[in-house]
Amino acid sequence: MRPARWKNAPLLLFLLVCVACGGDNPADGGDPPMDNEPPPDPKVEVTYLGNDGIMLAYEDQKVLIDATHANLDGWVKLSSAERNKLQNGTAPYDGIDLVLTTHNHTDHLSTTYLNAVLASNPDARAIAPPQARAGITSTRLEGINPAFGSSQTTTVNGITVEVLHLRHFNQFNFDFSTVQNYGYLVTLNNKRFLHLGDVDYSEANLQPFNLASKNIEAVFLPTFNTLISAANRDVISSKIDPDKVVALHFQTGQISSETARVEQLFSDPALFTQALQKEEF
Repeated sequence: MRPARWKNAPLLLFLLVCVACGGDNPADGGDPPMDNEPPPDPKVEVTYLGNDGIMLAYEDQKVLIDATHANLDGWVKLSSAERNKLQNGTAPYDGIDLVLTTHNHTDHLSTTYLNAVLASNPDARAIAPPQARAGITSTRLEGINPAFGSSQTTTVNGITVEVLHLRHFNQFNFDFSTVQNYGYLVTLNNKRFLHLGDVDYSEANLQPFNLASKNIEAVFLPTFNTLISAANRDVISSKIDPDKVVALHFQTGQISSETARVEQLFSDPALFTQALQKEEF
């Protein structure tokens, strides 16, 4: 007969094994939460605001690029209610730091609308090429003037932006070669985001900026009509080499065919075809 003092030995042995192996505590039903786990890394959020417009947001930093367009028919539009929120500085469009405009075509810029956004965001500053500055509140403009084929880097409200002066593409039998077109390389959370406006996809146009060496997280590209081609894809790959291609500036009547062509050419592109779509980086 086993001595009485050992009658609970199997239970004690089981508990000792559980403790040694880090097993669950049967009293509380599981391991306690780890207090020393680091919080997840905050992401840069990109919101599509119609046509070629986006908002980049990281923590309390917010940048608009071509978001103050005239909301023209034929391109993806922002609803009237959402445009009012943007104009009035209603969340999430409050605390804007930078309002960037690539060029003076109305599908990218309405100066009346841009001024309203500036008025609702008293700390916001604007950057635009000289041709696009007429009508913009002059006291809110940054004096950035890179010569054609060159760039200029500035830091505004703690956000670093490289401004690139690029050639505008020609489309629909129009010669846009005299249009001043700025591209913007914006750094948020140590990540670089490139918006090229209506860029002409040519090696000569992109070569001076050495973009492929800059570890670009995402590039935002106009993708419609003859802009979607294998030749242009090859230029983007060799001269920009982004981690992610975000296609936007689609013609509303051609979205199905144009997105299909983009997906054939690029590996896993993001397609901005509806206002308020979001991507995180």
